Amino acid sequence: MKKVFFYLLCAASLAGCLEAATTEGETEQTGQIWGYVSDLDYRSEISGAQVELSPANLTCKTDSKGYYGFVNLEPGTYKVTVNADGYVGRYRQITINPGREFVCDFYLRESVNSYAEVTPGEGLDFGRGKDVLAVTLKAHNAALDYHSELEGNPTWVALEKNDGTIPDYEKTSKVEYLKLTVDRNKMKKDEETCYLVVRAGRKDFRVKVTAKRNAVNDYSSATVTSCDRRIDAKIVSCVRSGSSVVFNYTLTNTGLGDVRQFRISTPRSGSPTTVIYDDKGNEYISSYKVAFREYSETNGTYPLNTSFPEGPECKGSITISNVPSDVKSITYLIGVYIYMGPELEGNRISFKNVPVYD
Repeated sequence: MKKVFFYLLCAASLAGCLEAATTEGETEQTGQIWGYVSDLDYRSEISGAQVELSPANLTCKTDSKGYYGFVNLEPGTYKVTVNADGYVGRYRQITINPGREFVCDFYLRESVNSYAEVTPGEGLDFGRGKDVLAVTLKAHNAALDYHSELEGNPTWVALEKNDGTIPDYEKTSKVEYLKLTVDRNKMKKDEETCYLVVRAGRKDFRVKVTAKRNAVNDYSSATVTSCDRRIDAKIVSCVRSGSSVVFNYTLTNTGLGDVRQFRISTPRSGSPTTVIYDDKGNEYISSYKVAFREYSETNGTYPLNTSFPEGPECKGSITISNVPSDVKSITYLIGVYIYMGPELEGNRISFKNVPVYD
């Protein structure tokens, strides 16, 4: 195609993008992209602007009259990105058809010390429990186009979107959020790391993204002793919730028959009293909640009274408050007895040295 025809196409496309047919008789199977880059306000050409074509990974610079071009392109969808010193970058998505020329002009707005911020710049750490986090994009003194991608295309983390425009914060007080979601089922190692790359304006930002598999808490170091061989006691979990610790356990009646009045003592009720203490020597006699099946008692001085049917696994919990952050394990000696029913062999169910997990 002659260069004269290229300039005519560029002149005809001042409103944006235009697809032009090849001349009669041509049977080309590849396509071409041509365009003109100019100042939005003054309509003057911008020479030396860098033009990138992806995913073809081609680059060129505009000539002295502001023109650029790419030839011999396979049919498909391309992204054309233009950047020039002193201007806000722009991009467009276009589709190339066999034997066709696509004219795509750009009008760039002059930047006034425009720049972008990406936070948190130190990185995103999902840890073991978080599934969704976001980075914040903020543009100053101009609205800025951005492109984002996860380096290496990791399968264990997904990016909500790749392209968009960051609003001018000084004019709108608005920011843009990029949400990332972790799928731990696709993690191949206990800890995975990748980088989120964000291009905003003319700057690239790299944000480290880290995640760990969900922990399987191990309570095998604890010692569990039932009050009776007909009651099976098990630890479910013992985890922090702020400054409190929530201990969950189960009891299964395996041979007492259906018990109508099964009583569980609190740290402030009568004998046999429930005793709770940690590995630092602290005892917990106030600010607690004791629960079993559908009943609970908060800071009470009376035992919890509930039925205890034979067969099903019944859930119980104890929540204690104001637990120091350096406590690693807690012992629960739970006082129990049956009122007007079969006599138990002992009066405490013991969960000793139960590890505390965050």
